[in-house]
Parts: sequence; structure tokens; C-alpha cells
Amino acid sequence: MSRSLKAAVHVGGMVMRFARDRLTYPRGTRLVNGNALIARMAAATHCPRHTALAVSPIVELRQTGGRIVGAVVDKEGKAVEVTARLGVVLAGGGFPGNDDLTRRLYPHRRR
Repeated sequence: MSRSLKAAVHVGGMVMRFARDRLTYPRGTRLVNGNALIARMAAATHCPRHTALAVSPIVELRQTGGRIVGAVVDKEGKAVEVTARLGVVLAGGGFPGNDDLTRRLYPHRRR
């Protein structure tokens, strides 16, 4: 940002956009980093070949030959087995909001 006027203008614009987003939405709307990952996964759930299970704690991961090939999840009190040909995405979320977990895993973090 401090190397050129063009860079400063670019960063200033990004900061302004983020500020505008935060006044309107609970988070930024630029599809980069975590937002891009979640947007892509959300789009994939509209494809009939993909399954997304929300609020479904994992009971067990299924492994074959050193690869994760599925999972058993608790869906509304029932054990549901899900198999995967290409992969399993564990998107738990909420990590930054869990103070106990972040303190345990990041003891250097300011309290």
C-alpha cells in the first residue's frame, strides 16, 4: 500500500468496499479466501451428484487403504452413512468464536 499511489488507491477501495459490506451484511461479500470456499461448496449443493448435510455431527470417518471414503453422521438422531468417491469436506465452522478451543490450540493468542 505504501509503495505507490496506485496501490494505496486499490487498498483504500478494498477497505471501503468491506466497510460498506459490513454495514449491509454480517460479513464481507468479496468471494475470496473463506468466502470463496463456502460459496463454491454452496453452489455444489445444487448439483444432484453432491450431498450437503447441515447440522450433522460426524460420528465416524470411514477409511479404506489410507483414504477417507465416507463418514457416518448423526442426522436428527439417526446414524446415516455417506460414501464419497472423490472426497469428504469437513466444514465445521465457528472456530474463531470458540474461545476455549482457540485458547487451547493457540496459547500465544491474546485473551
